Amino acid sequence: MRELLLGALAISFAPILVKLAEVGADAAAFWRMAFGLAGLLALSGLQRLPLGLPRGAALTALLASAFFTADILCWHHSILAVGPGLATLLVNFQVFGLILAGWIMLGARPSPRGLAAPALALAGLWLIAGPERPKGEAGDFALGLALGLGAAALYAGYLLLVRRATMRAGAGGHHPVMVLVTAAAGLFCGSVMAVQEGVSLPPGRSLFILAVLGLVAQVAGWRFISRGLTRVNPGVGGLLLLLQPCLAYVWDVLIFAKPLYWAEAAGALLALAGIALGVAEERRLAGQRRPTALHPHN
Repeated sequence: MRELLLGALAISFAPILVKLAEVGADAAAFWRMAFGLAGLLALSGLQRLPLGLPRGAALTALLASAFFTADILCWHHSILAVGPGLATLLVNFQVFGLILAGWIMLGARPSPRGLAAPALALAGLWLIAGPERPKGEAGDFALGLALGLGAAALYAGYLLLVRRATMRAGAGGHHPVMVLVTAAAGLFCGSVMAVQEGVSLPPGRSLFILAVLGLVAQVAGWRFISRGLTRVNPGVGGLLLLLQPCLAYVWDVLIFAKPLYWAEAAGALLALAGIALGVAEERRLAGQRRPTALHPHN
């Protein structure tokens, strides 16, 4: 359980570091992937982990990387538009995409809990977007909400594809799949950065923060989570990982003095309750297929 808590703590800082880096959203995505890839390759050498993949697994991983790239870019832009806490809460709506996919692919009957989960989350989203929002924020805020929800949908697609790639890769396939996904996403993000922002080296402070983002929040955080999830009950693991959006919200308020409207706070609590129910429903569906790890967004 300690490893899972450390992992959730590490990745809760990911959106905070994106904002603290003070670079463009596309540049943050590229450097994050670059440092993340360096960390994964170093890990491969230190632990002598394999990097080769069968052709089918590699092609599926490349497709997954396209979804991951679009997800990360949308999420980073959402962070800069609505703040780290809310953007992280929104992207955790990905669990509803996984539930929908499970219902469709498995032909499973929705449980009452599964139907209540998105209803609660949408009620929370309505409160977040609603009555107390200053009119001057409306345009950028609405765009940030849309980008956060778009990131959630893209991340759900990425998870389905990366699961497929890992299954095709067989035993020990998770690490080489993640290396290929990170490398390809880095190339995609670099191309977008070059077109949208140009190519330049960030200032030293920003580069250091981006290195922490890639190495601590992405590589170390996921190592803790991957190991921790194998040692706890899946339901407990899912609930512990909800610490990520909760802590991201707390850091946003403490570090950036985020104004907290009563309606937004109530909406965030409702949305988190819906996500928690959604995690439980996704675990129920996972029991009808191969067991799979839970995936918070990082």
